[in-house]
Amino acid sequence: MRIRAHRFLAVLTATLLALTALVVPARAEGEVVFSKAGGTVKDKATGETLIGTRAAAPGGVASVTLHLRLRGQTAPYTSVKLKLGSGSATDGSWWTPENVRLQRGRTLLDAEAVTASGEKTVKAEIGSVDYTPVRFLLDTPSAYSEASSTNRPEGPTTVTFDVETALPVARTEARVYRSGGAEPLAVITDVTEYRRFDRGDYDLVMYKTTRPLDLPPGDYEVAVSAWNGAGDQNDTARVPFRRLMKPVFTGLAADRTWADADHPDVEVTGTLVEEGTQRPMAGARIEGRGETATVTDAAGRFRVRSRVYDRKARVYSSSDEENGRIASASGEVRVEYRAQLTLLTAAFSPAPKVVGETVRVTGKLTRRTSSGTWVPFAGETVHLAGPDGKRLASSVTAADGGFSAPVVVTWNPTYQVTYEPTGKDYSRSSAVLPTKGPLPLMYRTKVEGVNAGPEPVAMGGTVTMAGRVTRQIPGGTQPVPQAWVVAQFSADGKKWRNVGNYFVADAKGAFKATARASASGYWRTVYDGDAYHLASQSVSDHVVARYRTGFTGFNASPEPVRKGRALTVSGKLVRQVGNWKPAGKGTAVNVYFKAAGSTKWTLLAVVKTDAKGAFRKAFKAAKDGTWLATYKGSATYLGSSAPGDYVDVR
Repeated sequence: MRIRAHRFLAVLTATLLALTALVVPARAEGEVVFSKAGGTVKDKATGETLIGTRAAAPGGVASVTLHLRLRGQTAPYTSVKLKLGSGSATDGSWWTPENVRLQRGRTLLDAEAVTASGEKTVKAEIGSVDYTPVRFLLDTPSAYSEASSTNRPEGPTTVTFDVETALPVARTEARVYRSGGAEPLAVITDVTEYRRFDRGDYDLVMYKTTRPLDLPPGDYEVAVSAWNGAGDQNDTARVPFRRLMKPVFTGLAADRTWADADHPDVEVTGTLVEEGTQRPMAGARIEGRGETATVTDAAGRFRVRSRVYDRKARVYSSSDEENGRIASASGEVRVEYRAQLTLLTAAFSPAPKVVGETVRVTGKLTRRTSSGTWVPFAGETVHLAGPDGKRLASSVTAADGGFSAPVVVTWNPTYQVTYEPTGKDYSRSSAVLPTKGPLPLMYRTKVEGVNAGPEPVAMGGTVTMAGRVTRQIPGGTQPVPQAWVVAQFSADGKKWRNVGNYFVADAKGAFKATARASASGYWRTVYDGDAYHLASQSVSDHVVARYRTGFTGFNASPEPVRKGRALTVSGKLVRQVGNWKPAGKGTAVNVYFKAAGSTKWTLLAVVKTDAKGAFRKAFKAAKDGTWLATYKGSATYLGSSAPGDYVDVR
């Protein structure tokens, strides 16, 4: 390396001396004149470079510093103080004391010099150096065989390695040594490129030896070398690998031809031998499914328990520190796996009677053991689905296999209870409810929106009640079309009797029922139900019944009448109690007047009836208008009004 550095410096110095001829002599005592600075990249992979320039000053140059910055940047990425290499302080060659690592691209060189008298000269961009990296890296090799893990081949061995390179690869070589050996057992130059990736500035190239190397079992080491188009060489350290013996299972057998949930594993026997030679492999670790293991005897024989999956009982020889140089292997014995039968029973509790009520579906899940005994099956999930297959509820079986799940009863329901095992240990089972034909269900009904009127009602008059009959379904209600409804009356709200005829509701369940009022009391409507609907009745409504009243012979006279003359209002108040009869003596009658063109009635007098119900009252005629008599009514009698009588006043 020292010889190469001296040669490089000699070349650089000669170059700088040649450039000196082009330098203009210093104009002043304190001014430093530089020749063009430059350098040559020594290591294309790292960018290490020696850089120099020539500096001259009449009074002598005390120091030279180069500031390195990338093109397009103003700040330097590094600064280097140069050393005088040849010539003198007044005119000499200066260069970096050691390699400088360049950044990718063009580096501009700015100079700064100090003369012997302490004066400073700064000169921008006295030269430049270009650097494009040349990547050349060699990755650690590995050895393998088909179906083996890295560096643990079980047969003919292939060596693989990767090269990261910016230049074409000229040659590669793989060397195989016995572990710790000085000389290689094999030098392999027949190497094939089998994959390449473009990484931009370089390629990642993957190589493997063309012909697998047949090595006897044992410990080995492998190293590789590569050369690029520039003559650069890259070598790896030795990498250890172990050529394993490949085992084979022979004579495998199971102690039972079947397995089930109660007997999930079998005992497997056999012999482990080396492939090809058939030599017994003693001391090898053999594992069965289910975390069981044993070691082969001197004859390679073993006996181990293994769990049965997919109708197979598998055994394995594991490649680990216990087995040393023995590779992994597996073997299997075909074993019938019998799924245990399950039985699901289900029933309603209690038996549903009404649509919309909540009942429970209960039952038990059992399984049949290998001995033929049916036993409770605890800890399993049972699902309940409706007629559309939509899942309604789930339940986990108890210790006795029992389960219970709520369900809201629909009309003519069909429910399916199912057990779906997650694995293959048990069979699927199900039950359907109801078990014997449709359930004899009824709808709950409601008579709603009923109001009896008018209030009060005339004795012997008509009471009208309008409403709607509906039935309850899960999540809401539906109308009951063509429902037969009847009115009922009770004087005390306790004892009821039907009054009048039945009335039929329309398609929307709406109805209007009427009945004759014979007394004050409570009214309601009743729906008697049918084969599918329960009976129901509306809330009761109290209605007061009163006797009718009226006026006969009402008159305001004379007609017409002169203004200021007397005008007499007379008539008779009667009551309908069975037949029409005069009102009793002393009943108050109100006399009103409304002037022509007005809308306001004015109370002019309150007149009392005589024993025959007659009344009379004289007034002074003042203006045209209408006269009216009214009876306010009482707790027993309805109020009434006489027809108005118009009188022309002149």
